[in-house]
Amino acid sequence: MTAYDEEQEREKRLALEQEGVPDEDGWVTVTRHGKNKGAPRTETMEKKVTSKDKKRQAEKVSNLLRAGQKGQ
Repeated sequence: MTAYDEEQEREKRLALEQEGVPDEDGWVTVTRHGKNKGAPRTETMEKKVTSKDKKRQAEKVSNLLRAGQKGQ
């Protein structure tokens, strides 16, 4: 079992070393390990996202009302 774990660890290290490095033809292999890890799922981030959603919704409503007034 340790041989398998060592092999997996070696492959993982090799993949991380090769990430973003072009091969002899100039192509870069795309991996599932990106540079951007994404936004953390914390309470403050959730509040920030919900406040942005509320602002967007309010904009949609105000634009709709404004467009309705133009038509009259």
